[in-house]
Amino acid sequence: MSVYHAARVYQAPESTLRDRTRQHVSIDCHHGANTLFTEDEERKLADHIVYMADIDYGYSLMDIQYMAWDCAMSLHKPVKAKEHLSQGWMYSFLSRWEELKVVKPQCLSLSRLSLHPRKTLTSTSKS
Repeated sequence: MSVYHAARVYQAPESTLRDRTRQHVSIDCHHGANTLFTEDEERKLADHIVYMADIDYGYSLMDIQYMAWDCAMSLHKPVKAKEHLSQGWMYSFLSRWEELKVVKPQCLSLSRLSLHPRKTLTSTSKS
């Protein structure tokens, strides 16, 4: 298939395909800045957020931004922000991890309260 035909079929710019086939640009390159955390570090953060949500402790967006800033500082990452990471970082983080989603918080109703075992409620209230 010619580059011209591939550009029309896949609706990609012809110049981009030519640059890639002539190896002027690496096939692995991506647009935009590098992410602050590595994929493993982001996975650990996402897993922690999911775990906490599973035990009915959901974080707000600002909580996650503060927590991520703390993680970045403890890992000696170069961070320009003084207190928390930006909303831009937050929404790009959410777009990379589809299992994370923003939901409106709900109050704990009596029916939901009765679903929890008594042991769990007493152990969390003592700590």
